Amino acid sequence: MSIEKAWSIIIITALIIGACFFGYKGYLTYQEWKNPKIETIKTVVEPLPEKTYIGIKDRVIELNKDPEANKVEIKELRIDLSKERQAFLASDDTILIKTTDGKTLLIYRNEEEILQAASDNIEKIIEHRDIVVLPEEISISDKDWGIKAGGYYSFDNSYGIIISKEVFDIGKWSLNASALINNFKDYKFSIGGDIGVEIRDNLELGAGYSTNKEFYVKIQYKF
Repeated sequence: MSIEKAWSIIIITALIIGACFFGYKGYLTYQEWKNPKIETIKTVVEPLPEKTYIGIKDRVIELNKDPEANKVEIKELRIDLSKERQAFLASDDTILIKTTDGKTLLIYRNEEEILQAASDNIEKIIEHRDIVVLPEEISISDKDWGIKAGGYYSFDNSYGIIISKEVFDIGKWSLNASALINNFKDYKFSIGGDIGVEIRDNLELGAGYSTNKEFYVKIQYKF
């Protein structure tokens, strides 16, 4: 068996394995999206009474008994009071709780989706929430250019420049559509499809097959 034929078998095998890998990973990702995992998380908030809306309001009322002496602190507390009020009004999730001893507790969910106390008689808020665990993302290259450039070598002893556009990636692996240019005098041009793996920051090795019926290996930098 010639060296060229051996390398051709290796490349074909690698491409088949790569295609199976992408197909299998895509199937697993689809199944995870179809049947997402649910995890329960526990959050504990221990509000400081003097930092709640009612606590600040009571403090302002107390300080207003001598407004001249406390005008600086009153001004600062009014700012805090306004912030607490705005956060409460902006919440889409407010909860009014009646306790067995007749007390009324008011809590709300802030913009970080964490329950906060609006009443000053709450010592601790414990919440158990179910969250959806998202699967590993298959990214379609829309947030960056996904353009790669470098050199290639085919097993027909030709070499040249290769420019690729990433179609999609899973982790460090990517599927690419490529343009290959050699014979710089006549600008011989062909199209290829290849699989690449990132070996370090934005540097990629790969192998593929072109419309010239050539198997090639490549090294590229991703922009």
